[in-house]
Amino acid sequence: YLLFYSCAIIVITKFTVDAAASIRRPIHSVICKVALNYWLALSVLNRFDITQIKMYEWNVALGEALRNVFVPQWVGAVMKTIVFWKGELPWISVKAAIMCLMPHGNDRYISIGVFYLVLPFLLLSIVTVLSALGLAIRRVCKAMFKFSRTLGKSGPGPIGFMRRTAHMSVEAFSRNLNNEPRLLSIWRVFDGATIGVAPRFISFMHDMIPVYVTTLYLIWSPVTDTMLELLECEIFEIPMASGAKMLSRRWVFDPDLVCYSGMHTSLTVIAVIGLLVWTVGAPVLGLYILHRGKATSRLNDAQFLRRYGFLYLGFEEHCWYWEALKRAQALAYGVVSTWPLGDVKARLVM
Repeated sequence: YLLFYSCAIIVITKFTVDAAASIRRPIHSVICKVALNYWLALSVLNRFDITQIKMYEWNVALGEALRNVFVPQWVGAVMKTIVFWKGELPWISVKAAIMCLMPHGNDRYISIGVFYLVLPFLLLSIVTVLSALGLAIRRVCKAMFKFSRTLGKSGPGPIGFMRRTAHMSVEAFSRNLNNEPRLLSIWRVFDGATIGVAPRFISFMHDMIPVYVTTLYLIWSPVTDTMLELLECEIFEIPMASGAKMLSRRWVFDPDLVCYSGMHTSLTVIAVIGLLVWTVGAPVLGLYILHRGKATSRLNDAQFLRRYGFLYLGFEEHCWYWEALKRAQALAYGVVSTWPLGDVKARLVM
């Protein structure tokens, strides 16, 4: 799961930095983000049980009429195969895996909450290790087999470049590395150059900024959904010994837990921390960075585009904040789908 996410992050980051480095702005990075936003908007529908909505008579009649629509035989065979294998090989989610590993209910719920709370940290660490490992492997292969070409973009010779920048400070050195060859268009490489550990580490961390931005963007949805699920409560009718019924707010995923008391208090604390830090904090931080870039007229700067372009590439310049609005819209979708705001039909209307 984490490796899959990490690989997807690196691929999408490559698309983004390619778009940032090109005057023509390749469209594939924009298409990726549009597709992700579209999927995010539709994913909320999975939370609703559409079968609970009563169909009108004319819809029922229309359904009866559509039963006679011709479907090619090969399409029917493919659908039957998909249904068969979906039933035989059910999808194993992270939550299901944690629940299988944890024998006790309370431990499982806490473990799921803590896992998704620290998931961004885990992914940030894994993509950092994978990136450093990839650079190290490339360097070893370069030394062993004497590769004559780099995997990144062409640029000025590294030896001459290092001589020209030998007198510069660490900060100036890092700023002048933008035209150096890069691995997967992301990480700068120093073929044939001997530099210190500190400049190399600083350059690596600067190159990791777009990777980190993409990581926080992609992990936003599953973390937010899980945090909202920890707060998802409904009002249940509890039968009393006298025959009367008492209304009690219970957690949807385990009605034995009374909301905001006992064990659910710990889940509430985890959810609130996750929502404040990741759901709200990450988009606000990105909005602040873009605001600073707009104020200093750096939105079209190549270095700024490479680092933070994922947040606004594809939008008009005056709509640099639009990605934050999309995050707020997605959060509203999640609140409507998890908060007790009425029946299924009322929530869908919202």
